[in-house]
Amino acid sequence: YANCTGYGRKGKQASQPALDPAIHAASGMMLGIGEADMPPIHLPGGMSDQITGIMLAYAIMLGLYYKERTGIGREIDVSMLGTMISVQTNNILYTLISNKSRERQLRRKPGNPLVNHYCCKDGRWILLAMFQPDKYWQAFCRALGIEDLIENPKFSDMKNRGRNSSELVAILDSIFATKTLDEWLEIFASEDLIYSAIRDYLEVVNYPQVMENDFIVEYDHPSLGKLKEIGFPVKLGKAPMTIREPAPRLGQHNDEILTDLLEMSRKEIDSLRDRGVML
Repeated sequence: YANCTGYGRKGKQASQPALDPAIHAASGMMLGIGEADMPPIHLPGGMSDQITGIMLAYAIMLGLYYKERTGIGREIDVSMLGTMISVQTNNILYTLISNKSRERQLRRKPGNPLVNHYCCKDGRWILLAMFQPDKYWQAFCRALGIEDLIENPKFSDMKNRGRNSSELVAILDSIFATKTLDEWLEIFASEDLIYSAIRDYLEVVNYPQVMENDFIVEYDHPSLGKLKEIGFPVKLGKAPMTIREPAPRLGQHNDEILTDLLEMSRKEIDSLRDRGVML
């Protein structure tokens, strides 16, 4: 038996209704993203709804496996709040260890300038994600044509780059502003660096890497023709998952369910419609 709750099954909020944005607020996420001087940021897209659903599916599979091995069933509980705390591991653990809330990073003064984003000549942005910056520092400087900074004592290692991050970010801002995003992507492709273009949703759904891996797929809808749809992120090798049917219309399967599963007569079904009980 599987329970999915908003705030967990114990405590004063156990029966409190919950939806996605409320859990973002309760779990710290709204104050965990953005910069220090920003108000709380609303996260669109139903993130906690979907991640909690995945966690619930994982828990159910674990329960089924346990039952198969032992013959004993279990009651499973997965909450939205508990899930969103668990997926923010770094921020939550930092807070537990330091006994202070993890501060939001300022783009102009990051602890690590090689984990930051920079605006290119065409107004588009590039994201750097090198959490082991000393490993990448020389290759990064070569890519940007700033080899003179490699041995500069202000920036020679992670600690010094952190101390002088405002100065280094100003330098990097001026360098990235000299070329378009596509030009920088081409330059970075020849180096073993960790980076990405910052894309909006329209760019994402047309991104070749997304299309080639079937993260977005084409589907022949019976009434609307060819549509693009979200593909399956999980690949099952020689048994690929495919979209076989469209999402049902409102009430599409009412008669089928009431007749086949509940064995209701046509007269009973018509009576429900006449009384407005169902469509």
